[in-house]
Amino acid sequence: MAFIRQLALCTGLAGAGALAYACSSKGTTNPNPPHTFTITRFSADSLVGDAGTTLGSVLVVYVKDERDSSVAGATVTWTATTGGGSVSSATSQTDLDGHASIQRTLGPAAGYQATTASLSGATGSPVTFTTISELGSAFSVARFGADSLSDTVLSTTPLAFMVQVLSYNGTPVSNFIVNYTVTQGGGAFPKAADTTDISGLGRAGFIMPAATGPITVQASVPGLVGSPVTFHAIATPGNAAQLVKSTGDSQAALISTALAAPHTVMVKDAHGNPVPGVAIQWAVGTGGGSVSSAGPISDGTGLVSITRTLGGSLGAQADTAIASLSGSPIVFTSFGDSVAHTAAVTVGPGIAYSPNSSTVGSIGKGGKVTWTFNGGTHSVQWQSGPVTPASSNIMGSGTYSVTFTTPGTYTYDCAVHGAAMTGTVIVRP
Repeated sequence: MAFIRQLALCTGLAGAGALAYACSSKGTTNPNPPHTFTITRFSADSLVGDAGTTLGSVLVVYVKDERDSSVAGATVTWTATTGGGSVSSATSQTDLDGHASIQRTLGPAAGYQATTASLSGATGSPVTFTTISELGSAFSVARFGADSLSDTVLSTTPLAFMVQVLSYNGTPVSNFIVNYTVTQGGGAFPKAADTTDISGLGRAGFIMPAATGPITVQASVPGLVGSPVTFHAIATPGNAAQLVKSTGDSQAALISTALAAPHTVMVKDAHGNPVPGVAIQWAVGTGGGSVSSAGPISDGTGLVSITRTLGGSLGAQADTAIASLSGSPIVFTSFGDSVAHTAAVTVGPGIAYSPNSSTVGSIGKGGKVTWTFNGGTHSVQWQSGPVTPASSNIMGSGTYSVTFTTPGTYTYDCAVHGAAMTGTVIVRP
């Protein structure tokens, strides 16, 4: 007994000594470090389902702590982030095994749809699940074959616009309806919808419009990835059928000189579209002279042009465009004169017209004089002549023109400076 009491005493003393040592130590005991968590995907990714339905399998994540132990009671937040649709609950709690789960309802269209699982502060958060939505086993539609077709106006193309419908793993899907529409440029589809065949192909022939130019069409399968698919076409002109006068008729110039503007005709098909690459015969008629080409070819806009050099005869001169087309032959009439049909006068900056006398011809076409104001304040005010043109405004810049069709002598002065600033125009018959 005495031995036990002694042992107890010793033990008590030892404990007291230890306590005293602990109390006499500097600082306090360190607290346990905070828990850290990791969240990872637990169930399989890339689940496949029909658009608008709830997946047969749930999405599951696993939460563990820093000791690799499962964490129960952790709140996981779920979000349907892309593709539409929904999750069965915005949050779920981890169970005793550290698992949290929800059900995913897919959005209404085919495609890849994402869902995230988040745990605040956890490593690996957020976890993303990718699900695959299909419409009746179809996932995507894509162009198959040529992007662009070309044919003449109003013709039916020998080739068709084609698309292919596939599942997400690339398997052709049959019995899907493809709709075809024209979005730019006109034209029509004999059949505006087609059902995909065993190879997943939908096709549509096309009737070109009556007008040339670019065309855009679309093939659509609503809800599939890649829809609508865009195609292009070009409507080209038909055979040349018409020859039409364009520009350059009824010009006047000095005899034996080239006209200022070319003589131009246009080649068109039966629907009025310009036709390139057609040769036109061009011949000089009355008055002599020459043309720059006897057989010019229509350009990309259907235009054919020549430069006409007048002969030495005064008065009307002719040249003719000829082709085996409706509207041919086309005759151009020009007028040769011994005096130029245009003249230019500078007004100012001093008190003067330069030159102060101009002579223009008028054979077959009026003579034109243009005054250019070059500083100061002046006008052209008519004083006499066979007829009286309208006078100009008083101005310091700009231009003023008169075309004279009646031969004779015309005089004018400046409304500001009167007799100190005068001029004359002589119109030759």
